[in-house]
Amino acid sequence: MDAETGNTRQRIVDQAAELFYARGYTDVGVQQICQAAQVKKGSFYHFFPSKQALALAVIDNFDDIFLHRILATSLQKNIPPLQRLSLLIEKKYAFHKEMMQNKGRMLGCPYGNMASEMSVLDPLVTQRLNQSFEQILKALEGLIVEAQKLGDIPVQKDTHEAAESLFAYLEGVNLIAKSRNDPELFLQLGKKAGQLLQ
Repeated sequence: MDAETGNTRQRIVDQAAELFYARGYTDVGVQQICQAAQVKKGSFYHFFPSKQALALAVIDNFDDIFLHRILATSLQKNIPPLQRLSLLIEKKYAFHKEMMQNKGRMLGCPYGNMASEMSVLDPLVTQRLNQSFEQILKALEGLIVEAQKLGDIPVQKDTHEAAESLFAYLEGVNLIAKSRNDPELFLQLGKKAGQLLQ
């Protein structure tokens, strides 16, 4: 794939990610994506045989932002585990605040938004979203195990279940802050996440 071809494909993915995130998957058509990316439909279908295929590429795009940037840089091993959790909350808050400044409203969690919409519409997209969720859960479980070893939190009977509870709490905080259009609420409630582990 040459640079120009790669740029065209990435432009389609970037614009679709932005549109899906702001408006939802079902509300955005291929024509709107093509207009936003400034490509013809023929170019779209050259790269993506279907809108579903594009949705899978968009999730990869979300992974690049959230798993490889926000999550990976927050949960570094040289930082004490509970401080990593605080850093994760702060980085997600910074992301939400940037979206608020750029888009005029808080858009919530892109994974959560798509999962709530697609779970009854498309099993393949839902399965792919669950793969991303599992990576997040694995990282949170690792944090919990380390915090236990250091004596920072009580020993959990089931660390995977504890990670799922923590993840569910953070997703709920995303939803509440989105519904109230208030990233400050995400920070305020997010800071209490560590209390779930005590």
